Formats: sequence, C-alpha cells, structure tokens
Amino acid sequence: MAKLTALQIKQAKPKNKEYLLSDSAMLKVRIMPNGSKYFILQMISGGKRTRQSLGSTDKITLEKARQIAEQFKSQNELIKSDKIKQRAYFGGAFKEYMQLVKNQVSTKHYIRQMSFYNRFFKKLDNEPLCAITRAKIIGCIDELIKENKGESVRKALNAISKFFKWAITLELAENNPAANIDLTLLVGKLKVKHNPHFDKIDEIVSLKERILNYFGDENIKNCAILQLYTACRPSEARLATREEFDLEKGIWIIERSNVDKKVKLV
Repeated sequence: MAKLTALQIKQAKPKNKEYLLSDSAMLKVRIMPNGSKYFILQMISGGKRTRQSLGSTDKITLEKARQIAEQFKSQNELIKSDKIKQRAYFGGAFKEYMQLVKNQVSTKHYIRQMSFYNRFFKKLDNEPLCAITRAKIIGCIDELIKENKGESVRKALNAISKFFKWAITLELAENNPAANIDLTLLVGKLKVKHNPHFDKIDEIVSLKERILNYFGDENIKNCAILQLYTACRPSEARLATREEFDLEKGIWIIERSNVDKKVKLV
C-alpha cells in the first residue's frame, strides 16, 4: 500500500459524502463534505471495526499521526500476544470458557461447574492444554475416586470433557483427554437407587421439604408438589389448568382427550 504524502492530504478535495484516504492498514485520513480533514485510527477488535479520531490534519502532522499509529499497533500486538499465551494454558482458557457458559446455563449449573474447577481442576492452571493427559485429569479427582463417589466422578469428567470440546472447536487443543476415560474402571458400575414408593411419614415430609427448597423452575416445583398431594400421573399434573380445580370443595376434575373418562380427585 502506497504511503500518503502531506501534499496529497492537502490537495484532497471534498465530495458529497465523506471518504477515506489510506496511509496504512490502521492510519486513515477522513475527508468530510465540508472540507474538514481528520486523522483516524481504524482497528478491528473482536470482529468489530472501530475508529478513533486523532484530530485535525491542520493540528497534527502526518509524521506525528504515523508515530501514534505505530504505538497503537505495538500495544495491540502485545495485548493479543498475552491473550494467546493465556489461552494456551488451562487456567486462562477455562476462565474464558466459563464466562461464555455463565450466560448459557442456569445459576445452579454454573456454580456446580465452578465448584469442580475450584476443588479439583484448579491445580491444572499452569499446565499447557497440550500437556494435559488422562492421567493428570484422573489425578485431580483421585479424592472422589477413593471415596467411591461415582456420580460426582461422572459429573466432574463430564464438565472437563465439555471444556475440551470447546477448546478443540477454537483450535486451542488438538484432543479431548477426558473423552476416553472409562468410568467403570475407576469406580465400578454406578448403582442406581430406585425409590418406587414411600411407606414412612418422615420420608414423605423429607421429600416435601426438598421439593419446597428446590430453587429451579417454579412450574416444576408446583408440578412435583401436586403429584405428592394427589398421587396423580406426571402427565396429568403437567397438563393441569387452573379451571380444573374447585378449591372450595377440594376437588380436581380431570377431563381431557388423553384421559379415558372423567376423574375426580378429592
């Protein structure tokens, strides 16, 4: 790109619309319809083009404008270099990932993800992403494995695996070391606890308290309480409408196409 001269700037004529003369990829001269001329810096940050005025060409020389542009260029390259360096290590990359996750998941999910990081994976902060292996990840959660907390191990591995998928997408990492960790070899087959019924009043009271303390979606909480009080089917509670309830008589009348006949629950 040919450099501008002071004479070219001086002789530049105004047009019906403003236009730019380029001295470099960053330094431009803005020519206004009224004949005013300004040095501006044109930069791209985060995929967005921004402009910063340096002042009128009558007050700033071309040489001075070039010096300022060079200073900005050096500063931006340093910032970019530091950011690339931070993203190459687990700590910097994971914090960037969690800032993105924070806006996409519930508060409860975000807190759980951060708790796994603070309790187990923070020790990887100074590790380059390319140096993190399955053995290092397993070492981080060794405490959970020894305590045979299978479900917590599964959630922790799932959290770190999602991070590495993100890192691979942005080409910060080449592989996902958490992807092929066999959970059953670490803690055995997870035992699923089934609770088909409650036959003790204290169990029912405990369940009710846990439902009331649930801080997620209010509709889910109300649906669960309705099932607990009426022993109805989940689909019946989910499709219930306000008009079906007679609170004075204490009756809930279910009458819908997916129910074979009219049902009254007192």
